[in-house]
Amino acid sequence: MSRRRRARTAGRLRRPRAALAALCLAAVIATLVGACGSGAAASPGASSSAASPPTASPSVGATAPTAAPAGVTSPAPRPSPQITSGAAPGGAIRAVRGFWRLLGERRFARLRAAVTPGSPLADPHLAWDVAAARLLAVHPRATSVVPPYATVEFKIDVFVKPTAGHDTWGATGSHTLWMTVTRMSDQSWRVYEYGTGP
Repeated sequence: MSRRRRARTAGRLRRPRAALAALCLAAVIATLVGACGSGAAASPGASSSAASPPTASPSVGATAPTAAPAGVTSPAPRPSPQITSGAAPGGAIRAVRGFWRLLGERRFARLRAAVTPGSPLADPHLAWDVAAARLLAVHPRATSVVPPYATVEFKIDVFVKPTAGHDTWGATGSHTLWMTVTRMSDQSWRVYEYGTGP
């Protein structure tokens, strides 16, 4: 009888000790991971861009990715699964609206920071040749073919007034463009490019 009681008591005591040991081990691992992450961010060889990645303009709204903490990489393009029918997602449309808002305000540095990494629009030497621009209409029906680096593509109408002496855009007025938008790994959306045909 007494043996059975001792066995049960020992069994009850062993479980909390094991659980406590597991909890302590998890806390130690979390502390070490946090220390390693902050150490990497604070190391002398770390670049300043890793410590403070560029953030998109607040005017882009919900589509703008938030700044990543020090030592954490920014979201990467995740174009799949591609959307080739139906309406474009609301996030993609908001990204396009934000893009044209920044372009109309001539906030080119913020615009470059808000597009998909690797986009030709992120080139710091790109000449926009735009004196004024505004989005007129969105036609959110997705095109049936999307480039491999994008998630969805749809048509828009914009008003563009080119800068003097530049005819990249042609005459001042309305233009129909196709916007190519990519879904990011954090589920935000960024413009990759625009063009005059799908």
